[in-house]
Amino acid sequence: MPELPEVQTILIGLRAALEGRRIISTEVRNDLRWPVPDDLSIRADGKKIRSSSRLGKYMMIALVRGPTLLIHLGMSGRIRITPQKRKRASYTPMRHEHVTLTLDNGTSIGLVDPRRFGCFLIIDAGKEREHPLLRALGADPLLPGFDASYLIEKLANKRSPIKTVLLDQRVVAGLGNIYVSEILFRARINPERRAASLDPEEIARIAEVTPGVLEEAIGAGGSTCVTMWTQKAIRVRFRSCIRYMAVRGSLALHARVILPVTGSGVWCSQAGRVSIVRDCNHHFL
Repeated sequence: MPELPEVQTILIGLRAALEGRRIISTEVRNDLRWPVPDDLSIRADGKKIRSSSRLGKYMMIALVRGPTLLIHLGMSGRIRITPQKRKRASYTPMRHEHVTLTLDNGTSIGLVDPRRFGCFLIIDAGKEREHPLLRALGADPLLPGFDASYLIEKLANKRSPIKTVLLDQRVVAGLGNIYVSEILFRARINPERRAASLDPEEIARIAEVTPGVLEEAIGAGGSTCVTMWTQKAIRVRFRSCIRYMAVRGSLALHARVILPVTGSGVWCSQAGRVSIVRDCNHHFL
């Protein structure tokens, strides 16, 4: 599933395509997990794009004197940006391209989602945080409101493992397995520890390293393979950094004391480090 850095990377590309443009037409071919509103064309066609933003794994496109478009990529969603190569050229949608926006310069923006777990919805302007999909979300690590004080309050009395708690979108919006593993690695926190057992200093370390991990991933283009089709595809770079940390974190040297944890994370009790093992299993034979 695309996580916060992948969604932000896509949004950066979208902004370049959407800035100052007007939606000429919308086409809906198939419904997603949540049905695309029947009045999408009525409410979006002819509207100028005012701004684009992100909250957790959700992207929002605000229209001038119109609603906000809410987009989620689900498990395998992609955004396809296709500039018009020549006037009156016909547009051929991809397989599983459920929604397509055509802009006033001929560019087409398509949501491609083979598994249909994504969404393309409408929210009344100014009521974004009241939407059922957004109102329960926790703080976004790259937006104001996320700090040590926030985490201390959220982790109090949480008996679940800290990794499980950080994956809860009601606690922190946008984190997934890859980045939670890396965050805990850098904060030197055992992912199996109960969240409530962490002291303020340990929680502060988590709050401190989280934005840096995400910003580093955004700078590298994310870690979930190809997340957007444009003239230049965005491909994996951050995952190679994670593999490197898995090898460098003394894990191979202390294989006897490695304990498996939830998902793709491992904890080395001697090195006091946690990291992911995806693509690195041969180091632990």
